[in-house]
Amino acid sequence: MGGDGLILVAMTTDGPAADAATRETAGMDEAGLGETGAGEGARDGVGAGRLSGCAFAVEAARLAHDDKCGHVLVLDVTDLSQVTDYLVIASGTSDRQMATVLQHIMELGKEHGVSPFGRHTDTSSMWFLADFVDVVVHLFEPNARAHYDLEMLWGDAARIAWQRPDQIDRDHAGVGV
Repeated sequence: MGGDGLILVAMTTDGPAADAATRETAGMDEAGLGETGAGEGARDGVGAGRLSGCAFAVEAARLAHDDKCGHVLVLDVTDLSQVTDYLVIASGTSDRQMATVLQHIMELGKEHGVSPFGRHTDTSSMWFLADFVDVVVHLFEPNARAHYDLEMLWGDAARIAWQRPDQIDRDHAGVGV
């Protein structure tokens, strides 16, 4: 093996008791959020400390939405993946916009002690990715998003509500209410 080898060790525990114990140890509530809860954005307390994986995913989704990404989604893949716990998926309008959003999310991570493990942009700038270990952020051009269809790939994953109360989209049926 060469000198650039990387070894990943994944430790998993199964069952609700292990999940509850993990949340209790980390000081999280049932949704995996820190003491502030879902309604109070952790971004309001910049530099307030390390965010849990779920809280960081929610804040990254909110930031992507604030930066004009569309169709933002947070998936909890904790029980489905040994690689990460949460996926944030969003659609951007241009490579420049997606690069800026990704940079803002990297800065959010730095503010809260969540260091990126890696970052990647495909050669045609249609898919931007940042891996924060517990959270992986995917920013797609809409056609690339439809092609890779991560929502279908992770169809068994629970969707995490990330919107602030004033941002909740009430048009779930798509009828333009």
